[in-house]
Order: sequence, then structure tokens, then C-alpha cells
Amino acid sequence: MFKERLIKLRKENKLSQYELANKLGFTRGQISNYELGSREPDLKTLHKIADFFQVTLDYLTGRVDNLTSAETDLRKAINEVSGLSNQNNRNLAMEEIIEVLKVKELTLNGKPIPEDKKVLIIAQLEATLDVLRKQE
Repeated sequence: MFKERLIKLRKENKLSQYELANKLGFTRGQISNYELGSREPDLKTLHKIADFFQVTLDYLTGRVDNLTSAETDLRKAINEVSGLSNQNNRNLAMEEIIEVLKVKELTLNGKPIPEDKKVLIIAQLEATLDVLRKQE
């Protein structure tokens, strides 16, 4: 399953084997061997590939079909908010964070966050968003 996922991710990102190898610090031959299934990457290499494509190890190795974890989605949204200078864009990104929290199952240190705690987090974020909107 790993080799299929690697090929899929590489092609979705419009990268040649050579380009992917350069970005990861590998040789093109390594990427080719992984995609052919003639060689399996070690754990450190799997982590590097998963981080590069911003997917979970479970997805990369075929254990789950979800491309990203809720935590990854949340981190992306938070990074997006941090990088925005325009307040309207920041508000939209915060709304995305709230939606991720509402829809996805979140974990903290590998344990699911209880629904009541999740509701509190969402309420705090919505209150923060209200304050930001009033400042506009």
C-alpha cells in the first residue's frame, strides 16, 4: 500500500521522482525503489515523507484512508491564521478552525478529547472571533 500512496501523493503534487528526491534529500533511485516496492523505507524515512506531504503515517502506510488527521487539519488552519495580515481573512480562517473542531474527532496526546471539552474549546474560539469582529 505504501508504494501506491507514494506514487499518488507524488503525482498529485505534480512532482517527478527526481524532484521529490531532491526535496527530501534522497536519490531518485530510492524513490524509484519505494514506488516499485523493491525496497521499504525505515521509520525515519516514512516520517520524513509523511511530513513533506502533510499526511499521517497511518495514511502513508495504508492503515487508514483519511489523508490527514484532525490534528494536522487544525495545525494547518492555525498556521494559516498566523500568517494572515488581513483581519477579514483571519476571521475566515478562524471559522475554518471552528468547523474542523466541530466535524473531526480530536485527540490530545493520542487520547480522544471528550465532547464536553471540545464544546468548551469551540465556545472560546467563537467568543474570540466575536471580539475580533467587534474590533473591526
